[in-house]
Amino acid sequence: MAGDRTRFASEKRDIIKSCMLEIIKDQTFLRLLSENIAKEVDRVFKEKIAKLEECLTELKEDNKSLERLVVELEDRNEETVERCDALEQYSRRTSVRISGMDHYPNNEVETNVLRLFNEKLEVPIDTINIDRCHHVGKPVNGKQSVIVRFVSYKDRQLILQKRKLLKGSRVRVTEDLTATRYKLYQKAVTKLDIKSVWTSDGRIFARL
Repeated sequence: MAGDRTRFASEKRDIIKSCMLEIIKDQTFLRLLSENIAKEVDRVFKEKIAKLEECLTELKEDNKSLERLVVELEDRNEETVERCDALEQYSRRTSVRISGMDHYPNNEVETNVLRLFNEKLEVPIDTINIDRCHHVGKPVNGKQSVIVRFVSYKDRQLILQKRKLLKGSRVRVTEDLTATRYKLYQKAVTKLDIKSVWTSDGRIFARL
């Protein structure tokens, strides 16, 4: 019995092999097989392409949303920077910057500033009128700028109104601008002329 089963299995394999060889030789079968494989590959490929295009569309939409968000955040950041700059400038509304003064020891700065105000600008300013007075920046060729903060806005305006009396000297009295506004002021002066550029309460004006 075991021998018969083995022989039967061998004959079965031979028959299947023979049939397969005949099928492979059949050109019509091969053509149909090739066409069906090509159709299946094309179907799968199209499905993959469709999914990729769908993902690409979603990514494009997400990218547009992100771009809109970036623009919105940039606008908000710019508004925030402008507001902070405006607040900082407002905090300086009682201050002036004096440039071109000789460099003095810190304990002599206020004395020489008061001398400048009283003798050169002819404005009766005393220690009681000054909130703070200190150097700013580094000395250059023996000169160093000074920031003076007055107790009242009125005293600052008096000094600014009389600064024209310093014409012809190297000492200049200007508004104390924020770093951003000071850079803008410097650019305007460079492109135009110092006589054509001026400030008023932190705003920069130019005569073209």
